[in-house]
Amino acid sequence: MFDYHLAAPRRGEYPFTPFARIVLDGYFCSRDGRPELSAQLMTDTEIDWCVQQLKRELDKVGRRAKNARKRAVDELLRARQDSSPS
Repeated sequence: MFDYHLAAPRRGEYPFTPFARIVLDGYFCSRDGRPELSAQLMTDTEIDWCVQQLKRELDKVGRRAKNARKRAVDELLRARQDSSPS
């Protein structure tokens, strides 16, 4: 349901600090066009379960986005070190 997009400079591009965005990977829309993150929740238990699942998904994608951003920052720092005169 959730994913991330990472923006990082490519070789030859002006360097900038890599950043991530958390995005909806897929969703359904209601009749009025609003994204729906759940089915119809009829009980408090269903609502609690759905919220816990959404939190788990967000935590998982957050960890993936952090790891990807860290790799991009590390790569940028290595490229700067490699290009600097010794």
